[in-house]
Amino acid sequence: MEEFQARGSRRPEVHTFPHSDAQFALEVENAVMQGSVRVPADLEAALSAAYPRVHVTAQFSLARLGGRARWYAYRDGSLTGDQRTITIDRASE
Repeated sequence: MEEFQARGSRRPEVHTFPHSDAQFALEVENAVMQGSVRVPADLEAALSAAYPRVHVTAQFSLARLGGRARWYAYRDGSLTGDQRTITIDRASE
């Protein structure tokens, strides 16, 4: 797992889910900015009191095209609750 030092190097770019929860995004940002978060598990620990189902993962290093690390923070443990499914009925066309 890739670590980073909050002081002296770039913090990870963290994408939060659901996107519509501004309070969750703010709490994630605050936790990262405090400087004690070095790996995704640290961020989970920092958020778990308020969000017991939180799950944080790091982007696979092979998927990154330079730049800083990218993490994904799922408030409810996964993306499932934030997805919308659209069914197209081709038979009615």
